[in-house]
Amino acid sequence: MPTGLIRRGGRYSIRRRVPIDLVAHYRKPELTKALGTADPKVARRLLPLKWSALDKEFEAIRARLAMTAPYQTTDDAPSKLPDVAAKASSRAPMSEAEWEYIQENEAFWAEKDAKEEFEREEAEAEERTLLAIAQGVAEGLTLEQRAFRNLLRDKDYFRQVAEEHLAIARSELKRAQAQLKAAQAEPAASSGAEAPRTAASTPLDVIVDKWAAERQVSAKGVEAHRAVGRWFIERAGDLSVEKITKRDVLTFKDKMLEEGATPANVKVKLTRLRTLLNYAASNDFITENPAKSVTVVVPDAERNKRKPFDLQSLTAIFTSPIYAQDERPKEGRGEAAYWLPLLGLFTGARLEELGQLRPSDVREESYPDANEADQTAWFIHLVEDDQDDLKLKNASSERIIPVHPSLEQQGFIRFVRDAQDDGRNRLFPELRPDKWGHLTAKWGEWFGDYKRNVIGITDGRLVFHSFRHTFKRYARHVKMVEGVQRQIMGHSGKDAADDYGDGYTHHQLVEGMRLFKVPGFKLPPLPPAFRA
Repeated sequence: MPTGLIRRGGRYSIRRRVPIDLVAHYRKPELTKALGTADPKVARRLLPLKWSALDKEFEAIRARLAMTAPYQTTDDAPSKLPDVAAKASSRAPMSEAEWEYIQENEAFWAEKDAKEEFEREEAEAEERTLLAIAQGVAEGLTLEQRAFRNLLRDKDYFRQVAEEHLAIARSELKRAQAQLKAAQAEPAASSGAEAPRTAASTPLDVIVDKWAAERQVSAKGVEAHRAVGRWFIERAGDLSVEKITKRDVLTFKDKMLEEGATPANVKVKLTRLRTLLNYAASNDFITENPAKSVTVVVPDAERNKRKPFDLQSLTAIFTSPIYAQDERPKEGRGEAAYWLPLLGLFTGARLEELGQLRPSDVREESYPDANEADQTAWFIHLVEDDQDDLKLKNASSERIIPVHPSLEQQGFIRFVRDAQDDGRNRLFPELRPDKWGHLTAKWGEWFGDYKRNVIGITDGRLVFHSFRHTFKRYARHVKMVEGVQRQIMGHSGKDAADDYGDGYTHHQLVEGMRLFKVPGFKLPPLPPAFRA
């Protein structure tokens, strides 16, 4: 895969780092733009054209910025950009928040390089142990040992690619750091006094509306942030955004704690308030965010609210009346009561990701294995689709998940084919969205009650999301490659190899999924329709 070309959901896009002098303009460190094709040959032809177009876009922005007012900053930030921004040395004022964003971005990449170096050393030590198994004679190897061998064979290629890109990234980072250091050493340039700010009175609700419109926030997210605004006014006073001080934010925090709110709950509300005030500061309603340094300490016992299911809990769930007596409670929405817990255990996916699946999202695909031989396997595609109202948590959530052999054994593929033959729009058509459009919200409430009152699992830290923690725990237990785990679960990249190309191949994902198991766990009976 050429540098900068990525594929998600079967279609190609270009991903490119934003030049350091334009990070403040774009407000993010990289850009992703769709190429509008699923054909790899077409994508390779379009890549240099799109890359060149971005070069022109960068130059046009620099030229436009050069025509604006002289570059200014607050007293705590450097007064001019480094040499790399010479063409844009005259710019509109940069807020302290924007300058912090650039600083934090550079610190992030520096820390990431250090972590990658440490993790590479650990990975190499682990692989030396695994190679004792993987380099054995092919004859007589178990399924797990063959999976180790094939994964390690493919991983060598990704390490070479990663090391090449890492060397380039480190060189760019050192050059950018040197430029920043030189800029900080120069005396502040006098650019005249800033025009006095006109007194204004902007309600928090106006900031919520503007923030939500620009960021395209969901209705539920808008209401959650609007509610924080109401709570703040009730406890700190009916203040306009321009009059809110750090003392007001501290008053809000203290009163919430005095009223009995948990530290974790207060932390969530402070985060939402900080988001709104940060938007206000970034858009020049206020000079700085008064909530930026206000936080609350969450005790470890409260922070770790979710934990994985152990073998005893899993056994209780999958021997409950739904599986042992073929019960289908009305609130369990038909076959969703049977399949969603199994899918959660064997995919590590989020509840809403599974509940919104369409029959067409599960399909058989061909791929080359490590020896270039053609293989086929079933994959679950998790995608965003505005037309069908499919939503995912973030960009890395869009992914494919190999169907685990245990799911095939339970008849999941037969269940999918029946749904396709019946022309269903969803695998679980009895799920109904709540007022926020979440298909599984009510089902999740039912599962919590069923788990507690019927199954007898009363630990509040064990919820449906615990299946996701369970998958992670046992994937590590069987030593599934960390990057493969993250790609299957939809976590953002952590290794250098994860940040380039299209991630791990179909073959590597399938081999990794075959390793997954929960020692001692026994599958429940097949659904009634699939029993001989």
